[in-house]
Amino acid sequence: MSSKKEQKTGVLNEIIIIRAIACLSIVMLHSITFSVNYAEVGIPLLTIATILSFGTPTFVFISALILSYSYSNELPRNFYWKRIKFIFFPFAFMALFYACVQNYHSPANIMKDTFSNLAGGYHGWFVLVIFQFYILHQLFTKFLLKFQSSIIIFISLIITISYLSIFNFVDRPSEQPFIQYLWKTGYWLPFLGWLFYFTLAFYCGRNYKAFVFYIKRCRKYIYVALPITICLLAYTNVSQPFIGSKRVDVVPFTIIFILFLYLMFHKVKKPLLIFKLISEYSFGIYLTHMFYLRLLNSAIDESELNLGYSKIFILFIGTILFSLMTINIINKFKFGKYLVGRINRKMPNKMKVPKGLAG
Repeated sequence: MSSKKEQKTGVLNEIIIIRAIACLSIVMLHSITFSVNYAEVGIPLLTIATILSFGTPTFVFISALILSYSYSNELPRNFYWKRIKFIFFPFAFMALFYACVQNYHSPANIMKDTFSNLAGGYHGWFVLVIFQFYILHQLFTKFLLKFQSSIIIFISLIITISYLSIFNFVDRPSEQPFIQYLWKTGYWLPFLGWLFYFTLAFYCGRNYKAFVFYIKRCRKYIYVALPITICLLAYTNVSQPFIGSKRVDVVPFTIIFILFLYLMFHKVKKPLLIFKLISEYSFGIYLTHMFYLRLLNSAIDESELNLGYSKIFILFIGTILFSLMTINIINKFKFGKYLVGRINRKMPNKMKVPKGLAG
């Protein structure tokens, strides 16, 4: 059977909404990071920031679920080329763009920083993780479906927790440059730290109706588990206050929160326009938002205005608006989709599973 016949094109409105929420959470998290010193704020704000870090692993979950839902047996022949054009090319262009921005006073360093960014040295590193899961999808489809899903999910959970625990709880063994890099940010890139999200979403996408049935059946457990996992985040922030999606305790919270969001939105037949818009532009926002955060933050700092916590919302709203305008303008040109990702200008009322970073 050809992959074209196997591809499903049903509307998953809940994906549109969850994807938009995940995108907005990332921008809000970085807005908080630019506005406060985590060492000087209380546990409530630290916990809010930790909750917002669910956005990054949620993109892994969405990407895997859409792949599994849409392509049940094999990927189409042009799958990788499309992802290279519409995902990797924008990732590479923005790697060059940020290298230019960072080195406008020292152009000699632009190429060096560009290669560093392409290796995951800027916030676009997550694209490299997504491409690893495109390859893993084929591995799962061809080989791992021969094993019981519960066994594979359990093994992937152990792998992810064990991998993250090494970098969460073990001091780096030496001061060698590579070890320092690995313990600081390098461990983010390998798929091992994200494997559980991918594996769970893979089986959920293949058995989507059963997945929705079970989360509705287990709604009481999800409602109870959500505040428990949030309390776990707060407790960890007391003793180990570093913010990010690569924490061990973020894993159970993220899964429970995704299930909670599914319960909230799986019956939605027509998402609000704002969710459609943010979902459609999410990849471009992901790539461009850090530029506008830095720009707006510098403007606010130079004005010497004491905005307090309101600075967070000014950065958040301003960054979203400027990112949307930039993506829209650049996409007016034929080559624009290769620079900041493609968008669907028609914005139909009935949207298929959205393309881009998550699929």
